[in-house]
Amino acid sequence: MKSVTTSSALSLAAVIFFLPSVASHGFLRTLKVDGKAYYGREPGTGAGPSSSTTTVIRTIDNTNPLHLSDAKISSYLSCGRGAATRGAPHHASVKPGSNLVFHWDAGDGSAWPHDSGPMITYIASCGNAGCSKVDSSKAKWWKLNQVGKVSTPGNNWVQGKVHKGQSYSFKLPKNMPDGNFLLRHEIIALHLADKVNGAEFYPSCSQITVTGGPNKKMTGMAVKFPGAYHLTDKGIHINIWDSLGTYHFPGPALAVFTVDEDDREDGDEDCDEEEEEPAFKTKNSQIVTVIGRITAAHGE
Repeated sequence: MKSVTTSSALSLAAVIFFLPSVASHGFLRTLKVDGKAYYGREPGTGAGPSSSTTTVIRTIDNTNPLHLSDAKISSYLSCGRGAATRGAPHHASVKPGSNLVFHWDAGDGSAWPHDSGPMITYIASCGNAGCSKVDSSKAKWWKLNQVGKVSTPGNNWVQGKVHKGQSYSFKLPKNMPDGNFLLRHEIIALHLADKVNGAEFYPSCSQITVTGGPNKKMTGMAVKFPGAYHLTDKGIHINIWDSLGTYHFPGPALAVFTVDEDDREDGDEDCDEEEEEPAFKTKNSQIVTVIGRITAAHGE
């Protein structure tokens, strides 16, 4: 009888140990644009909300993490499980310089469960027809913003603030061009990344329409998902407990928006050179400019 009791206790302990993992992942609950909130649907609740709901976030099947080596779900890396062709019915209206606030939480409504790893945002142009019918796995993505550690040396990440229930925000570039775009905001959890294929990916896509911007061209390295990341990238296969220095972000460099000659105003050529953004070369010698503005994560 004693052995049965002990066995039962061990089984119960195992169940209790693994219970948090069921609800230990999450999704993008809310996107705010200049204070206006757009709420995502609960994962697994269908293709989209009713026409009376202003949802712009594509609905995912569930909150389980994605891993790079799983070929069966490779198309999910663009916008999340089942969301590559599951367009939202609406687009959020934004303008250059708009403040975007992303609020993540766990599938059970509690705070985001992870605290280590980067948060990276990409955009893809959808064309004049909008994004609702765009297959995100075939889209070309430019990196818009990225944030990693709060400071170095150390292992304190901005994602840790999200873990504490805060939101993450940044402002769109003031020279953002007009158009319909998919906004791909992802969290990469690196707590198990010391093992190959241990990194966990949580992408989410929102549909936006930018108006009021200048006539700009988006240049830099465009990538596709899958394809942008590799199992052995420094920022993906990493022991974060031993790597306390500078973090190497995966994917391309940040994009740049260049002025068309026809859009240049009188006197632009006399601008002070000190006002220009710093530029650097990627490995393929493309010139890119750091444009992402990172604001401190804050509570809502």
